[in-house]
Amino acid sequence: NAKGSYEAVKHLINLGHRNIAFLNGPMYYMNSIDRLKGYKEALLAHNIPFNGEMLFEGNYGRKSGYYASEKILTLKKIPSSVFVANDRMAAGLLQGFLENGIKVPEDISIVGYDNSDIATLVTPQLSTVHVPFYSLGYKCADEFIKYIRNERDQFEIFIQPELIARKSSSSWIM
Repeated sequence: NAKGSYEAVKHLINLGHRNIAFLNGPMYYMNSIDRLKGYKEALLAHNIPFNGEMLFEGNYGRKSGYYASEKILTLKKIPSSVFVANDRMAAGLLQGFLENGIKVPEDISIVGYDNSDIATLVTPQLSTVHVPFYSLGYKCADEFIKYIRNERDQFEIFIQPELIARKSSSSWIM
């Protein structure tokens, strides 16, 4: 989660974005904590100060992304891009922006997370972070079996996420 978030934010930074908002899920989920960590680490690594006003929280549902669009559009300075902690919220955010006359990616870029089916069903298609969930499940099961057989006393699994660049993110010219 942290690595995937880092890569998503780095993608936006490499496109020239410096004013990057983050729509996260509830902070009682470990993946929300890790995705915030990756967001902050990417900003820090590229000398962009963290701004708490650019942090928004949804509930991982599409409607919470839609409602977040209204909050983002009330900011004094609207961000050039938004990293979103999952694709469902990103789809809702995209819908909210479009209904308010904000063009994606011309006015604001969006990058989601999970590479779920909705990422290719919306227009424009979402740039997103792909996590190979099947491989993750397989490795988890394999490590757990070793653990219950007392072949391991603990385990940690890392699956390399991959950024999938599509039409919802583009270069930013200041």
